[in-house]
Amino acid sequence: MPLSGGRFLIDEGILLDLVDQMRAAVPQDIREAERVLGETQRLLTQAREEAQRIIASAQDEVRQRVSESAILQQAEQQAQTLLEEARRQASSIVSQGQLQADDRQREADRYASELLRRLEVQLTGFLGSVRQGIENLEPARRGSTAARGSSAESEPPPARGGRSS
Repeated sequence: MPLSGGRFLIDEGILLDLVDQMRAAVPQDIREAERVLGETQRLLTQAREEAQRIIASAQDEVRQRVSESAILQQAEQQAQTLLEEARRQASSIVSQGQLQADDRQREADRYASELLRRLEVQLTGFLGSVRQGIENLEPARRGSTAARGSSAESEPPPARGGRSS
């Protein structure tokens, strides 16, 4: 409802509905961020398991070649090469998984921060409107108190921003 001086009176029910809607939206966004983090953890776990399979496969191949080969030295050298390559690949897979996890974490943090900043702006706007409504009502209340007379029995004006007891 428009008031003088570009001020508006906001219906409490509408304001509470908007606050409820914002409360419902924030947990959903947090759940989405948690889902992204879970997916990141799943990818890291998968990368580690793949690295373990590669290492195990390389070790199995080393054992098999050593047992089947008459030339033990050559087999040991090849086994070491395979093992080193498997370790390099495993390290690369884990590093890539960690980079992806870090990127997703930064995305989730940025998204949550942006959402909270928007919420802060909206809540600041609501708080300004509420304060404006209170300020609009206080002069009318003081005016009706003055009309009754300013005796010792009149109530003191309520404290601003605090709760009345």
